[in-house]
Amino acid sequence: MSADVIDRLKDDIGPEYVTQMYDPASGMRAVIVIDTTTFGVAAGGIRMLPDITTEEIIQLARVMTYKFAVLDMPVGGAKSGIFADPSSLIGTG
Repeated sequence: MSADVIDRLKDDIGPEYVTQMYDPASGMRAVIVIDTTTFGVAAGGIRMLPDITTEEIIQLARVMTYKFAVLDMPVGGAKSGIFADPSSLIGTG
């Protein structure tokens, strides 16, 4: 993740928190973005695709902030992304 991506996308709202994760044992890579905690909590979902980007997840976290605002819910936006092909997980486990 490049700091310039965050610098380019940040504003007075957020994102407040951006972190990447990596699990060497499984090779799993992920990113977690919390756009804003102005209301105390943040919520969102998970996107799993092999070609997602940190920039995309930052933008989707902002969309969640807007979505909760439109619904008049006191919740900030968040989103996480897993860099993986979901079809590769079918039939495992």
